[in-house]
Amino acid sequence: MSTVETLFIDAQTGQPIGQVDMPAERLPRSFAPETTMHIGEEDWKVIKAEPMTAEEFLRTGKLVLTLQKVEKLPVNKILFTLPTLFHELPTFLPGSTKRGKDVLDLHEDDWRQIEFVSSAHRAAIDVEFAAIRRIYQQARVDTGRFLAFRTIHMRHPMPAPLQKGIPLNYLFSCFPAAPSRYEGVSYRGVDGLIEGGFAFWTAPVLFYGQHIEGTVKILGLKLVEEGPAAHKEIAYSLQKLMAAYHLFLVDWCKPQAYMANAEMIDAFLRSE
Repeated sequence: MSTVETLFIDAQTGQPIGQVDMPAERLPRSFAPETTMHIGEEDWKVIKAEPMTAEEFLRTGKLVLTLQKVEKLPVNKILFTLPTLFHELPTFLPGSTKRGKDVLDLHEDDWRQIEFVSSAHRAAIDVEFAAIRRIYQQARVDTGRFLAFRTIHMRHPMPAPLQKGIPLNYLFSCFPAAPSRYEGVSYRGVDGLIEGGFAFWTAPVLFYGQHIEGTVKILGLKLVEEGPAAHKEIAYSLQKLMAAYHLFLVDWCKPQAYMANAEMIDAFLRSE
């Protein structure tokens, strides 16, 4: 089928605002991820799609989209709550779903904000740090309630952040307490699973990332729970892992890189 009969509904009024035969190739595979459409001179956010996936609306030839107009603010009024974000988000496994699974739901802004990076990339890390520090120096805004930024630095991927891939089973074995494993990783508001995504939790740290055939290529970290007694154990486990694979623990938003030193790592875990 080359076109899909698409009805647009205004979310504010509940009334139709138009109907067109949309070329199938201009429609996404799924409306589960947040989707914005440009209609005329305006942007509209898809609030609801019936049906949700291309498999269904291509079969029926009909689609109903409930839209909310995106109100545009003057550029000089926009503030960011973070100084930096990673430029590329991971791909999703085609046809996957997190429904019925115990999955880690990340906010997309959290992706790779704290991660492990090979020490061989020290020069590239310093370049990114310099750009982030400029954001702090030139674009910082104290709102009185929180720190914000007029601009944001988008970090671009470096080849093989983990220069030597880490065997996933070895990573699980690094920690004294058996980790609680998730069945995959996704984003809030998205139905699919990140391709090669894995995650596990050992108090007070949540680990997540991507692997290819059991070899970890990306490894991120997020503190999720207070557990002072576990800090030292985790710090020594991370020191062993980082020394074995020549890694820095990089907190991009601070920006700060921690070496394979248990005391430094312990201080980091307690400061978050």
